[in-house]
Amino acid sequence: MPSPASGHRVAPVLLAPVALPPLLLIGLDGVVRRHACRVALAPAVSPRPPDVAVFEPSSLDDRAADAVLSCPSLALSFDTSPWGLRRARSLGADEVLPVSVDPAELVAAVERLARRRDEPAPGGSDPAPLPGALSGREHEIVCLICDGLSNAEISRRLYLSINSVKTYIRSAYLKMGVTSRSQAVLWGVEHGCSRLSD
Repeated sequence: MPSPASGHRVAPVLLAPVALPPLLLIGLDGVVRRHACRVALAPAVSPRPPDVAVFEPSSLDDRAADAVLSCPSLALSFDTSPWGLRRARSLGADEVLPVSVDPAELVAAVERLARRRDEPAPGGSDPAPLPGALSGREHEIVCLICDGLSNAEISRRLYLSINSVKTYIRSAYLKMGVTSRSQAVLWGVEHGCSRLSD
């Protein structure tokens, strides 16, 4: 991404509100409007996938949880106790901030998370790459997605943290050229990652 110093316009970070109470969404909209050159709310339908998802942990259900896992996510939490922070992390939050966070700190956190989007998947025990550019672990996770498992179920089955699962999914989505779970399932069926393709 070009830097502002290079004279090129830098697109604002695209922020997708996933599960926010209405008043929190209104407040977030106000922050975004004040920092429009740095961050923008993602429209419901957009050709560009969001860079960061934001949610409030007590408002997040399993279906919405899967939506936040294709990009880095930020939890704005009413509960900042140790239990509340653990819960937000267990739901896939890469970062947790209190709902009373200073607007400048919120925008800085969103930008920080957006930079993580291009980080490679965690290394170490990943098997050799498979044809189609997916690593062995990415292929395994895409197959589990095609079989209908949620990210939490994948995490438990593979003994990975939810954040590692999210990172593998992000990396696989980029390699597959998809931006949503339904597109990933279609890609997986077409490439033999699902029992449906048998």
